[in-house]
Order: sequence, then structure tokens, then C-alpha cells
Amino acid sequence: MKQSLPLVILFILITLQIAGCSKHKENGSEENEYRGNLVELLDQFYDPKRENNLSTYCDIKLKNAKYAIARDLEKYKDRIQRYNQSKNLQKNPGSLVHIGTFSFAYTPPTNIPSKWIKENLPSWYDLVGYHRALSEGGGSDENWSYLNKQVRSLIFDDKSRILNWVNFSFEHSDEKKLKSLHKVMTDCISDVTCSLKNFDPNIEKWALTKSFYTYHINKIKSAQDKETLSKAKDNFLRRINDDIQTTFDYGFTPKNQADKSTKTLIVRIDFSVFAPRQRKLANIIEKAWSVFGFNLKIETEILEPFTFFNLDISPNHTRASVKFGDTYNVMKISENVSLNTIIHEIGHVIGLEDRYYTLWNEDSCQYTSQYNKADIMSDSDAGRVLPENINRIIEKYFK
Repeated sequence: MKQSLPLVILFILITLQIAGCSKHKENGSEENEYRGNLVELLDQFYDPKRENNLSTYCDIKLKNAKYAIARDLEKYKDRIQRYNQSKNLQKNPGSLVHIGTFSFAYTPPTNIPSKWIKENLPSWYDLVGYHRALSEGGGSDENWSYLNKQVRSLIFDDKSRILNWVNFSFEHSDEKKLKSLHKVMTDCISDVTCSLKNFDPNIEKWALTKSFYTYHINKIKSAQDKETLSKAKDNFLRRINDDIQTTFDYGFTPKNQADKSTKTLIVRIDFSVFAPRQRKLANIIEKAWSVFGFNLKIETEILEPFTFFNLDISPNHTRASVKFGDTYNVMKISENVSLNTIIHEIGHVIGLEDRYYTLWNEDSCQYTSQYNKADIMSDSDAGRVLPENINRIIEKYFK
């Protein structure tokens, strides 16, 4: 991995986008049908004019093989999409909920034990070998659909890792340690003489296992003057802030109306696309979230501009997402999204972050997904609203 870092590391922008899909569970189109031309995306990864976070073993060595896969997936795009569409039509219609002109799959949550699971995803070397076998033997539509789904899932994380310098080295148990490191660096910045020479050995040992942190710590410890030291400490704190906000808590409270006396949160969403049954959808969502002493109320009337969430439903959206802006809030979902996914996205609307974690293994060129199947914010297919979800909402709105 390259040792140089960009001068400015991935700030949280004025507009915050929260992607509602995980490495483990794809929200929206289950088959990840199409997310743009992969050849064009690879061109961004391998642009010689851009300073990329490329791995010699996983990115540079496999460059030609990745391009070969991308070209074939583009070549068979229509064939893959036809297969996926026919597969979607074969789903059990008994699990569908009809709202207006739309039909959504819905699986009522069950009492799955709360437990963190790690799941290794196919490595790039696995998929290169799979593609080689398909190319030599022809392969069925099902085979190409599988490859398409797995490759597009990996490419999405590659984009975050390579182009956006996302730190794929945190798991759920790291939250308290990362916030402890944040306090250490905040205190260190307020002390102009601090250079981490007396760094708590336990925190330092942990920090040195995280991507990018060795670079920052060495920069601070090797600084020869006050200006260089101050700049190095500021850069490290920015990196830590970014990792907290993109991994554990996106650091702001959406502007929803809170009634503290009843612990009721009022969310305004334009569900008019589901007319005349928009209230039916609102009732399902309210029931899912109104637990453990908390109440969610959804107002579906179209109110004055910029005080509500607009819903954008389209077959072009292959990943459900929520975007907050100064003047515009939007939830994007696919027409074949599940109600479970919509309930998950409402979690973002009311201030919750995703609770799944992606780990990158440089040695195996493999991503590992860590998730809690019982948690709606971790697994939108099987999860439910847990007490910890409500506790975070209470902290944001009712303290």
C-alpha cells in the first residue's frame, strides 16, 4: 500500500449521504443488477494522474484480470438483467404487501438472538478464478448473474477504499477505543508540547493495527518543529473524526420534531406516490419503530418546502439511500425494494447510522462483513428494532 497520504483526508461534506446497504445484505435489487459501466470505474482506479490507494498485490497485479471481468459483465449485461428479472418474478407472491400501485415483499421480524457474525466474502482471486472457468466453459445465466453480483459488491468497496480512502479496519468492538483515541488527540492538540512520546501503550498498540494510523503517529513523533507538529496532529484528528463519522456515528441530528413529554418523534415524509394507501405504509413503519417506550409518528401530507423527506422511487435505484441537505432531503429506493429495507432507511431518517462493518484483508484481497442479524440497522432483511437503536434516538432527541 502506498505510504503517502493526501493533504486533506475525506471530510464530511455539507451534504451527508447515508447509504442504506451493507456488504452482507444488498438493499434494493437483490441481484445488484447494474451500477454503471465497470470499465469506466476501473479507469478511475487506475488513472495515472490520480494518487490512488492502490495495493500492489490486490490492485496492480490483478489489473488486467479485473478489466477482463468488467468487459465481460458489460458484454452480458442484458442477458444478466433478463435472468434477474425473471428470477424476481418467481418470488412467493404470498409475502407481498400491496400499497397503492406497488407491491413490496415484507418479512415480519422474528426473535433472532442478538449476535455479531463475521462472514468472509469471495476474494478477488476467487472471482478471477471463477471468471476464468466461465470464460473457458461458457457458463449459464445463473453463473454470470452470481459473478456480476459478487464483483459489483467488491467494486463498490474498492471505490471507497481506493478513491475515498475509507478506513476498512474497524469492527463494532472498536467504537469505544476509537473515541478514547479521539480524546487523547483532542487533549494533545490543546497541549502544544504534546508529541505522543508518552502515548498510552495500550491505545497506541491498538491504533497501530488500524489503516493509516501508523503513518500519522510516525509523522507526529518525528516532527522537528512546532509548525510541522501542529499540522501533523491536526491531520490525525481529522482522520479520526472522519473514521468516527463514517463508521460509528455520522455526527448530527436530523431536524425532526420531538415531543419530549411522550418521547414521540414526528417525521414528515412525502408518501404521495403511494396514494391512496400512503397511510398504510406509514402505519407499518410506525409500528416497527414504536417500541421500548419510544413512539414514531409519520406525517404524510405535503407541507412547506424543505421540511419533509421526499421519496424518490425508481427502477434505476439499485441501492437504497438517504441523503440530507441544507435545502433538500431525499430517500431513494427501487421499485422492487422490500418493506424491511424501507424500515431500515427510516432509521437513517431519524438519525441512526448503519451498524455493519467491512474489513479489508490486504493479504487475501478479501473483504469481511461483520453484522448483527437481529438488528434492523445491521441486517435489513432479518433484523428488528433493538433497544440499542432506541437508546441512540433518545440520546439524540430527548436528552
